[in-house]
Amino acid sequence: MEEGSNEKSGKRKFQGGNAPGNGKWQDPTVSGCWHCGKTGHFKRDCLSLKRKKTGEKSKASRPRNLNLWLSFQRIMVDNIEERQLGTEEEDGSDLKRRIWVESKKIWRVAAPGILARVSSFGLLVVTQCFIGHISEFDLAAYALVQTLIVRFANGIVVSSCSCLEMWYNSILVLIAGYMSDAEIAISAFSICLNVSGWEFMMCLGFLGAACVRVANELGRGDAKVVKFSIKVNLGTSVIVGLVFFIICLLFGHDIGYMFSSNEEVAKTVAELSVLLAFTMLFNSIQPVLSGVAVGAGLQGTVAIINLCSYYVIGIPLGCLLAYVADLEVKGIWIGMLSGMGVQILALAWMVWRTDWDLQVCKAIERLSRWFLKPSGELDESLIA
Repeated sequence: MEEGSNEKSGKRKFQGGNAPGNGKWQDPTVSGCWHCGKTGHFKRDCLSLKRKKTGEKSKASRPRNLNLWLSFQRIMVDNIEERQLGTEEEDGSDLKRRIWVESKKIWRVAAPGILARVSSFGLLVVTQCFIGHISEFDLAAYALVQTLIVRFANGIVVSSCSCLEMWYNSILVLIAGYMSDAEIAISAFSICLNVSGWEFMMCLGFLGAACVRVANELGRGDAKVVKFSIKVNLGTSVIVGLVFFIICLLFGHDIGYMFSSNEEVAKTVAELSVLLAFTMLFNSIQPVLSGVAVGAGLQGTVAIINLCSYYVIGIPLGCLLAYVADLEVKGIWIGMLSGMGVQILALAWMVWRTDWDLQVCKAIERLSRWFLKPSGELDESLIA
């Protein structure tokens, strides 16, 4: 019975000189493995034994990691369902209160950035006001230095999304320098750019707020709140833009005299006041849309849209209108507005087409991966 059982199990019973511990050297080609019974290797080198030990170890650790991952997933799903139910209940509640709560969150993030950027950029604008009343040559020289150096450096510091726009403005100032009356063109163009840039610094605060609020709500797993936050943020920024839009239309003929006493400069600025008003309005829209896309992790797409809008459409069209159509400074500004319009349409289409429920799922997947990463024991095939 013992011999037959050994034959069925596939193992051989070794005795005599081949028994372990007899002090004699054992040839693996003769004695074979004490685990699998095959010849050619010792027990310590047996692949079958190593696989068995590895399998027992993985079986011992796998249920704990799997339960950890499944429990985390259940918690996330339950939280999402609770928030969705809570959002549905809030849909019938006071809309004004929800707008007020969301507005406080937005301003809590945007206010420090707005204060810092507006105050720092305001120093450049106030300095230009004083220099402009000295001479037109000094005003044009300051415009070149401030636009080319300061805006170029700020474009590197801010980000690729608004890096590109500040460099775009610098290129437009260089193009304005080849007009028939370069001093007047550069002076008037730089005045309008600085007024527009001052308002743009405020809108960059809403860009940061949109980025933070979208990212936070995606992490919380609430797609409906993400959409609501986008609407409130965009509405708040557009209201600010409408205020500056009306101010430019009402006081457009007087803006030039704040920066220069030259009649030609003031007249050129007045001719650009309507275009400047629409620029103020566009400035209040595109930063929020860019912030929403960045908060969703689409900053690469935003950079491509900005690159195509400004450098493929805006600059060539501005050059054509300025030199071919003989619109000079006004043609450059129309080209800039056209590029901004294309940018806003592209960003709006991208945000509108974004599946925010899918973005929530991606955020949960990233959170689960980061949550389990320190343990280093979870088999990735289980998640797949």
